[in-house]
Amino acid sequence: MKKRTYFVLLAALASVSLMADVLISEFTYDAKKPFKSDDWVEICNYGGASVDISGWKLGDDKYDEGGNLFTVPDGTTLAPGECVVLYSDAAFTSIYPTVDNILGPTGIGFSKSDDAVVLMDKTGKVQHKIEYSTISDGGEWPDGSAYSNVLVFPFADYNNSWQTWNVSSSEGGSPGVKNPETCGLYASKHSRNPNAPTSVTAPEIHIWAYDASRADKQVKSAKIYYNTKESGSYTPVDMTLAEGNEWVCTLPVFPDGTTVFYYAVVEDHDGNTLRKYWNGYRAPYMYIVTDDPVYSGVVINEIMYQCLDTAYTNSKGNCKNYEYVELFNRTEEEIDVSYWRFETEDDKYRLPGDTVLGAGEFLLITDRKEAIETVYSLPQGAVIYEFDFGLSNDSDTIYLQNANGQEVDSVTYKSTSPWPTGCAGRGPSLELSDPTADNSKPEAWASSVAVYGTPCDTNSVPEPAFCLLALAALATACRRR
Repeated sequence: MKKRTYFVLLAALASVSLMADVLISEFTYDAKKPFKSDDWVEICNYGGASVDISGWKLGDDKYDEGGNLFTVPDGTTLAPGECVVLYSDAAFTSIYPTVDNILGPTGIGFSKSDDAVVLMDKTGKVQHKIEYSTISDGGEWPDGSAYSNVLVFPFADYNNSWQTWNVSSSEGGSPGVKNPETCGLYASKHSRNPNAPTSVTAPEIHIWAYDASRADKQVKSAKIYYNTKESGSYTPVDMTLAEGNEWVCTLPVFPDGTTVFYYAVVEDHDGNTLRKYWNGYRAPYMYIVTDDPVYSGVVINEIMYQCLDTAYTNSKGNCKNYEYVELFNRTEEEIDVSYWRFETEDDKYRLPGDTVLGAGEFLLITDRKEAIETVYSLPQGAVIYEFDFGLSNDSDTIYLQNANGQEVDSVTYKSTSPWPTGCAGRGPSLELSDPTADNSKPEAWASSVAVYGTPCDTNSVPEPAFCLLALAALATACRRR
């Protein structure tokens, strides 16, 4: 694979981005004196109906490796707008004696530098996950100078990122009650028309923005900020309220080959503002002005959606799973895949700029780069991109889109027949038998012959054509006998 710039994305924030009713709303990991109690986590119900949270679990970044977990007792229900504090030990009750809607002690303490606060329902499904770091990403998370961290924009679709959080404005924080900083702003939808603007078209940008605290859900204003570079100064364009909660504006016409980045800013009637990006990693929306877009040539070629449990063991001896999706350039020419998009039903990731996939070359996207490098003897020059995603063990849809969001390939796999069933945690990956076949069909796929799959290498399953030739040769030999 030829790359003009080597890049590996190490996700500093969680990919979980849910609009769940019950969310982590406030937490501490290094509170300011004199409120330096041991760590506590507040969860609140932002929905319109009561939620039974019996059996829900709270954990830290080791939640999936046998780390500390606290289970919410039976009979615990949160009414709309109600909050509860999960406290670590008795230090909390001595510092906050008037807070009585509490559960604990949990015995869970969080790191002062980087850790995760994880809330799971009773089935073990992650409902909200906050990964914070005071030593990366410019130190956006506070480092002991705050009373607590509060969720300001609970309705935003990336309510797990530092952008939607702030330090508490209340002395000692506000455990057990609605955060005074909480704001109802969110933007639920975005569209661009045309999706892939040419050198003679001016795209319309549409944003659907809301304020959950108002009966009419109306925001005061919306703007789009655009730039032809990913960083630097962005130019604002006022949006016009079209209908309901839809806002629209038009961006300028740009020459062929221009890369345009943009994001939205919405403001409520109290002066609060929220930025709307493509995802929770602060990546702006983008498109490349093109008069000749690429719609084909790269295929989803291999999928490891549930590896063998014993395939990878970390330095502490805890078994950690890994997943990956392999892309393959089946053409005889190199294809510029800069900013192409990999998406599942829950996650989305954009390849970096200046990325070119050569003829017959592979590209791997995995959730654990270390595991891939440990388990496999990768071919020289193999390039792996790391992204914190998760594939379903039962069924999921994987999309591959060009830089403008137009579909190049997609696969909806299943762990049940007629799809190959040998991939469901038994070791093999799901491999495409023939890169020219219709990979939307289950018969185009097979369980890998190689025990752990073949990332960044030729698939181990024989192509159907060779199978037929082998069968024909065997039949001929039998007749001769």
